[in-house]
Amino acid sequence: MSSDGPETLVEHGFMSNPSERRWLESHVPQLAHAEYVAICRFFGVAPADGNGARTPAATGATEALTKSSTILAAPRATEAQLRAHLVSHHRAHHSQSVYKDSALANIVRLYVATSKSIGLDPLVAVSQMNLETGHLTSQASQPPQRNPAGIGITGAPGEGVSFPSWSKAVRAHVGRLAAYAIPKGQGTPAQKALITEALAVRPLPDSKRGVAARLQGLSRNWAADPAYADKIVRIAAEIEAT
Repeated sequence: MSSDGPETLVEHGFMSNPSERRWLESHVPQLAHAEYVAICRFFGVAPADGNGARTPAATGATEALTKSSTILAAPRATEAQLRAHLVSHHRAHHSQSVYKDSALANIVRLYVATSKSIGLDPLVAVSQMNLETGHLTSQASQPPQRNPAGIGITGAPGEGVSFPSWSKAVRAHVGRLAAYAIPKGQGTPAQKALITEALAVRPLPDSKRGVAARLQGLSRNWAADPAYADKIVRIAAEIEAT
């Protein structure tokens, strides 16, 4: 049986050293929780949260992003790859942009930190941002609006949410992505907090919660385009090849 698995329970039952037994007896809650998590991982089951709800878990990400990939996953690309791709494509399409390379690097840094804090793959969020804003060249993505993902934009002039800083913009985007990936009432405390913050900016119908645990769920939901997920995948492939 795997060393990460339930055999630790058996070993505890046969502990004969008095000092070690006393140590075990004084750490029962911590050991119980650690073994619970280990058993869940051993059987490929996500641990439940404090209310008994199953917590969506970030999966290990070792393969390229596809439509079938989960949004909650370990990073598939490095921060350096995300930054290099954004800078090169931004400059190619918008040589007069207000965003300097240092500003673009900071935006990527915010995406990586915010996404990782809730177990969401930064590659998904940054690729979607690149798609929605033309690599931060769209009018809506420029100050004073700083809209990173078409939030509230349906086609009419002047529509869309505005953000006072890129920190708030990124948090709203990543939290909204998490809301699409995680059913209402589920998630870790960190995931729930960011989702609540994001949906205070622009609400999301309960019917949309959890429809995009996998990337393909964003098609016809985040956007009406049936090929929406395919377009994100193409940009992600470019980033991963950087």
